[in-house]
Amino acid sequence: MINILHLEASKLIRKWMEDLVESSGNIYYSASESEQAFNVLKNKSIDLIITAIEFQCDTGVGFIETLNNSDFSDIPIIVLTSIDTIENREKIYNLGVVDYLIKGKIEDEAILLYLKTYEEMKTQNQKISSVKIAVLDDSNLSITIIKKIFQLTNFPLVDYYSKSDDLIKSDKTYDIYILDLILPGLSGETLFLKLKERNPICSVITMSTVSNYKTISSILLSGADDYLMKPFDANIFLARLRLQVKYIQTLKQLEKKNEELLELSVTDPLTGLYNRRFVLEQLRNEIWRKKRHKKKLAVLLLDIDNFKSVNDNYGHTIGDLVLKEVAVRIKELVRKTDIVSRYGGEEFLIVLTEIDTPKLIQLSDRIRSAIEAVKFDIESLKITVSGGLCLIGEHCVDDAIAEADEKLYEAKNGGKNVIVY
Repeated sequence: MINILHLEASKLIRKWMEDLVESSGNIYYSASESEQAFNVLKNKSIDLIITAIEFQCDTGVGFIETLNNSDFSDIPIIVLTSIDTIENREKIYNLGVVDYLIKGKIEDEAILLYLKTYEEMKTQNQKISSVKIAVLDDSNLSITIIKKIFQLTNFPLVDYYSKSDDLIKSDKTYDIYILDLILPGLSGETLFLKLKERNPICSVITMSTVSNYKTISSILLSGADDYLMKPFDANIFLARLRLQVKYIQTLKQLEKKNEELLELSVTDPLTGLYNRRFVLEQLRNEIWRKKRHKKKLAVLLLDIDNFKSVNDNYGHTIGDLVLKEVAVRIKELVRKTDIVSRYGGEEFLIVLTEIDTPKLIQLSDRIRSAIEAVKFDIESLKITVSGGLCLIGEHCVDDAIAEADEKLYEAKNGGKNVIVY
């Protein structure tokens, strides 16, 4: 729902507009002259102003000029007028209005579409806070009109450029680019190809006075996502922009889903650690890097002592709690560069990179001690782990795991709650 102020001398036109606005579920305020309009602005929160130009005592142009120098200058304006000349259009657009509509040629559906579009864009603002937009046009008039449209819809992240070089040199990346096709020094077509290379999933809307269908077809085939012909209708501009916003949001959601699916494919669902398949793949990569760059590398294989008795005596729910707690303790002590995984059942495999042997031994024992110190709500429940540490030399993945497993076996046979290296 949006609040609309309508400035119009004719009671008949005001009644027509009131019926239209209220039928669309929006709130209508009216004024017959500019002083009344400013009284409404001071007392109500207005989202959109629709004003006539012709009045007996003053002019709509004077109202707009006063408005532009007031605290309400950010409110978008649509002009309704019976004067349809190029000179008048240019004069009105230079005042920064959003659109210019001719009385007598306006259909109810056109106004209702405006209101619906603006309302949807305003509502959608809650979802577009992360959509970044760049506008490039060397026409101050075009920039002013587009700014007014964005003020209505409250897009928070819009930057404006008048030179293509400034946009190219900028280190910012944008989700949506709105580009004038005809620019000094560099064609818009060349520019958007460069921008697509920088960010392949961005959306590009091109603008121009060119109406040749072959030219427009070539632009779209070159990679532009949409084309607007100048002078553009604000309603069409918003509708086209909304489609591109939805397109970008869909791509971002898809990217997020893909990331989530990737995480699920490499993660153990119970502990949140990496799974066996992923850690073995990463260990293979780390061994390759070690051989190529002569880096230090080790693996630590841990196993919870007497875990079967935990499940037998306290149930699998408590067993799961123990596994989670052990995972938390390990994650707290290792570095971000280390890779921690649930290797299987009650076993955990840790890939440790670039750490000296004395520190490896210290870290391994700190992990063991931290797990031994865990206190559960069940007083009789005590947990320890045994471990085997393999310092990787010329080992392959299988050899490294086998050596760590042998040392883990020694730890188990040696009384448990110990790390063998």
